[in-house]
Amino acid sequence: MATEILNLSELRGLSKDEALAKAKAFAADRHNLNGELAGLDHEIQRYETRYEFPSAELNVRLANGLVKDTFDICRWAMILQARDSLVASSK
Repeated sequence: MATEILNLSELRGLSKDEALAKAKAFAADRHNLNGELAGLDHEIQRYETRYEFPSAELNVRLANGLVKDTFDICRWAMILQARDSLVASSK
């Protein structure tokens, strides 16, 4: 049986609320939420490695102008929000 995935490219062009709703709907349809969370966590780890700071610092650095609000940074923030939303919906 093939694993269904939600490609991040499917979230491009959507508003933050639409992207989160799509991610939530996808998670609700999945039987293996832990696998999906692992995928998001892997993406998050890639950003942390690339930018050399933890995700917990992202919003503080954005607010203080220490990182620019680029597409890549916005995508990282969106993945973090999607992960947090999936965790909250699984409780």
